[in-house]
Amino acid sequence: MTEPDQSYDPPQDTGEPDAVETDPAALNSAEDLDEDRIRADPLEEGMDPPEHWSGVTKYGMTPWEQAHPRGLGDRVGEENPDPAAEIPAGIDSRAGAPEDPDTGAEPEQPIQLEPVEGDGPPFDTEPDEVGVDAGSAVAAGPEQAAMHVEEER
Repeated sequence: MTEPDQSYDPPQDTGEPDAVETDPAALNSAEDLDEDRIRADPLEEGMDPPEHWSGVTKYGMTPWEQAHPRGLGDRVGEENPDPAAEIPAGIDSRAGAPEDPDTGAEPEQPIQLEPVEGDGPPFDTEPDEVGVDAGSAVAAGPEQAAMHVEEER
């Protein structure tokens, strides 16, 4: 074998240690990174509970309450009505729209438009698919439902 013409260069980090490596204060720098001191652990901060505890005060949270359900009257009384379904006082839903309080005039009635040809639901041109009962062949399984060839007698 022949030796290479180039000489071997040692890595740059070998040799005399730097001042940082020999300084006792620098060697203890890992202790300075303690999570308790720098407060880096988000799990140690804790959790803020929600403002409104929705489920814990309701009926049915304990095993006894689950075994003894409430009656229908109690459950219906707990429901909140839909705000869109409420009709303001003074408006009769059968009478139509009220008069305009500023002018005293009746509101305009909607205009009835004539239907346009082709408007509306499409006409069903295909008949509906109907399932046919296959009898006991389907319930028997694939072996009994298979075709059997019988010899003539």
